[in-house]
Amino acid sequence: MLKALIIDDEHLARQNLKALLHQFSNILEIVGEANSVESGTILIEETDFDLVFLDINLSDGSGFN
Repeated sequence: MLKALIIDDEHLARQNLKALLHQFSNILEIVGEANSVESGTILIEETDFDLVFLDINLSDGSGFN
């Protein structure tokens, strides 16, 4: 099973993405969520994952930095 993270500063966007990804729950598990560059960095460092759904324009910076 693939383990995925969602990093987006908009709560509704995270909820919508989770709803869309639910149809793949047999092969994909959401193992973490973050709402900023800072919390996303911590999540990435502390979590075992395979895939990241990343918003590039976060409220506290760019998802690419």
